[in-house]
Amino acid sequence: MADGNGAVWWSLFGLGIAGGVFGGSQIAVFERAAAVEIGSNLAGERKTVSVHAVPNGFACLWGDVQSVTIQAEEFQVDGLPLFTEPSRSKAGRVGTLRIRLKRFDLRGLICAELSADIPNCRFDFALALRARKFRLSKSGFGEGFVRVERDALEKFILKKYQEIETISVELRGGKLIAEGSGTFLFVKSKFFVIADLEPVNGTQIWLSNAKVFLDGVPATEGASRALLQSLNPVIDENRDLNLYGALKMREVIVRDQYVELRGEAHIPEKPR
Repeated sequence: MADGNGAVWWSLFGLGIAGGVFGGSQIAVFERAAAVEIGSNLAGERKTVSVHAVPNGFACLWGDVQSVTIQAEEFQVDGLPLFTEPSRSKAGRVGTLRIRLKRFDLRGLICAELSADIPNCRFDFALALRARKFRLSKSGFGEGFVRVERDALEKFILKKYQEIETISVELRGGKLIAEGSGTFLFVKSKFFVIADLEPVNGTQIWLSNAKVFLDGVPATEGASRALLQSLNPVIDENRDLNLYGALKMREVIVRDQYVELRGEAHIPEKPR
């Protein structure tokens, strides 16, 4: 019967033969390669990207990883940079995929922070061993949020709507307050709107329970409806941001300096 030291030696030997990426110092090679690969999908001279993988003890022999954390900051991207590829092997398992993104430009929407913890993901273990490439083949569902600051939301609205010429946005008392000028129904007007921000269909944010003033007086029901129809949805996750339903929004939290969109996060399938 092997003594305690012998058991430890055999465990270390087993971790070593696991192949390169999830045993010994080679895990750093995988992390750097994955960071470079993910970074290739992001733009920006100041971008920083890092990947940190935590093996699940002896289970790393068959590709069981406790967690993978992807961190990135100061970048621009034209849509979701990470997808699953269901046709690939699902031999590898990630207990929790953690995504931590800060200060990035998503198709003109400056996001202060995005965070998601996604459990029970699968990846192509053979490809990771052979080529040091991280390819997800299946995603679980977890919790996530995106935080957008007031001035970023203001700039996004001004850029999105050609009808709006000027706008000032405040976040106060859990509501959005917007004041500015624009052309609606072929008539140039000054507008003042107080509204809630409400998630719709999991992928859109709408102005709701709105009070609308045009040129200093309460808008008629028809004018108010026409203005809101031209503005809603304020954010469309798929059409505006190319996120392919990665965050199923169920709650909008409005603070004095930022809006936080919370919901169920996952990594969608790569579009064909």
